[in-house]
Amino acid sequence: MSLAISELGHRKIPVGNFYMLFSRAWEIMIGALVSIYLREKSFPKSVDFSQIFSILGLGLVIFSILFFNESTPTPSLYTLLPTVGTALIIIFSVPGTFMHKILSKKFIVHLGLISYSAYLWHNPVLVFARHYFIEDLSNLFLIFLCLISLFFAHLSWKYIESPFRDKKQTSRKLIFKMTITGTIFFCSIGLITSFNDGFHSRIKGNIDPKTAWASELRSKCDSASIPCEYFKDEVTWASLGDSHMIEMTYALAEKLAQKNIGIQHNTYAGCKPELNNPKSQCSNWIEKVIKDLNQNEKIENVVISFRLTKYIYGEYIDNYPTLVDETSSKQKEKIFSDLSDIFNSLIKSGKKIYFIIQPPELPLPASKLIFWNKEDNFIKGVHRSWWLERRKYISQNLEIFSDKVEIIDPIDLFCDEDYCYINDESGYFYFDDHHLSTYGANKVIERYIFNNSKKQ
Repeated sequence: MSLAISELGHRKIPVGNFYMLFSRAWEIMIGALVSIYLREKSFPKSVDFSQIFSILGLGLVIFSILFFNESTPTPSLYTLLPTVGTALIIIFSVPGTFMHKILSKKFIVHLGLISYSAYLWHNPVLVFARHYFIEDLSNLFLIFLCLISLFFAHLSWKYIESPFRDKKQTSRKLIFKMTITGTIFFCSIGLITSFNDGFHSRIKGNIDPKTAWASELRSKCDSASIPCEYFKDEVTWASLGDSHMIEMTYALAEKLAQKNIGIQHNTYAGCKPELNNPKSQCSNWIEKVIKDLNQNEKIENVVISFRLTKYIYGEYIDNYPTLVDETSSKQKEKIFSDLSDIFNSLIKSGKKIYFIIQPPELPLPASKLIFWNKEDNFIKGVHRSWWLERRKYISQNLEIFSDKVEIIDPIDLFCDEDYCYINDESGYFYFDDHHLSTYGANKVIERYIFNNSKKQ
C-alpha cells in the first residue's frame, strides 16, 4: 500500500510525497524485515546462492548511483532498486562471499560506524558551500567537501556518538539533561532569528531582502483543482500560464483590489502551452481552463505568460553564456500553433488577451548575486544582447499576434542598452534565476497593465 501511494504521489504531489510517512513507510519496512530475518535466520543460505544475490544487490546499488539523477522520482518504483539492492547485500553477504570479504575490510567497517555521523554532516557542509560560492561547485571540489564531511564524522563518532553509547561513560540522566539543554539552545536561536527577520543586516545594501520573495499564495494556488479567486468577489480578470504567471497574478490582484475587482488564478508550474495531447497532464489542464474561461461570461480580461525560452530552446543555466537550442523546428512550431489556438479560443468568447513576455533570465540565482554584491548599486544580470538573441525566435513569432493580443515586453523595465539588472533602488526583481519576485511582478503590472486598465 505504501509503495502504491509513493508511485501515485510522485505524479500528483511530488514535494509532499517526498516527506510524507505514508509514502516512505515501505522503505523503513524493508529495513525492518531484513532485521527480523537476520534475527530469525530461518532461511538456509549456501555460499553459491548468497554469492549470486549479494552481487546482484551490489549491481542494483551501483546502477542507481550511475543512472539516477535529480529528475528521478523519489520515492517511487525506481526507489526499489537501491533499497532492495541494499537489503540483498545485508542478507546475503555471508562468510565466503565476495561481498563479505569487501565489507569485512577495516576501512569499510569504520565507514559503516561513522556513516550516520557522515549523513548528518554532509548536508550542512554541502549546503553552506553552495550558498557561499557563487559559481557551481566542481566535481573535484564536491569530493573534497565529502572528505571533509567524513573527517568531521569521524570526530563526532569518536568524541560524541561512541561516549554516548557507552553506559559507563554516559548516564541516562546526563543524556536527558543534554537533550533538554540542546533543544532549548537551538529553539532559542531559531526564535531569535525569526523575531529579527533573519538579521537583514547580514546582507549588504539598503534594499529590503523581503522584496526578493515569492507570492505567499504560490503553493496554495498553483495547479489547484479549483482555481483560487482573490482579493475581491467581483472577478472579471483571470490569469493563465506556468509558474511565471504566479507572482504576476498576485501583483495584479493587489492592484485590481483597489478597484474592488478580483482575479481568478490559473497556473500550472512547468506546463508549456499545449493542446490536443490526451497523454499530457498539462494539455488536459489547459484545455479545461480554457473551456471554463470561455463559459464564464463574467471574465473579461485574461493575462497569459509562459516561460517560452525553456520550452522553445531548453534550459540555459548550466550553459550560460552559450546559447542552447535543444528542440526541433517541429516542436517549436507546435508550441506556437497551440499558443495561437489558445489566443483564438479566448478571443472568440469575447475576452481581451494580454500576453506578458517573460523577464530576462539570470546567470545565477538572485540570492547568490545579492550575497556576493560588493557595492550598494544595481546588480548586473545578463547582457541585453544575450537575452535578445535567446528569445529572438519567440519575439518574431509573437509579432504575428500583435493585432489581436496586447503583447507586453518588459525588457526596458529590467535592462538598459548594455545589461539587464536584478534590482532597482527600492527592491529586487527576482527570487531565483528566472522567476520574478512579487516586487518585480508589481513593477511589470503597474507599468504595463494596471495603468492601461484604468483608462478602460
